[in-house]
Amino acid sequence: MPLDEMYSMLKQGSRIRIAEEDEMYPNFETWFVSNDVEREALSNPLTVTFDKGQIDISPLELQIAYKLRLAQAADSLSGKDFEDALHLHLTFEERFNTEQLETYVKELGVEDYYAELKSV
Repeated sequence: MPLDEMYSMLKQGSRIRIAEEDEMYPNFETWFVSNDVEREALSNPLTVTFDKGQIDISPLELQIAYKLRLAQAADSLSGKDFEDALHLHLTFEERFNTEQLETYVKELGVEDYYAELKSV
């Protein structure tokens, strides 16, 4: 897809998933910032280092809360998004800031889903 077409889509509020040609994975999604939570994610990134470089990603706390919001939107405690949130929570529990996670949970209105996550 030409860059000017991609820019036009982003400007209209669309999100674009990007991957190597003829490949599905790995991939990433990009979009223009549209709210304070997204703005904060860009302001406080988590840097992940690989053998050949590094990439900034959103904070783990925000990723968990966001996945819970997707699960809530799907009205599902058994779908992929809730499972993703649970996996991140269990895998990185000793690394993330619980207070910050709970702030994001409140901001995104997913307190009930967070309670379910903690009870697992």
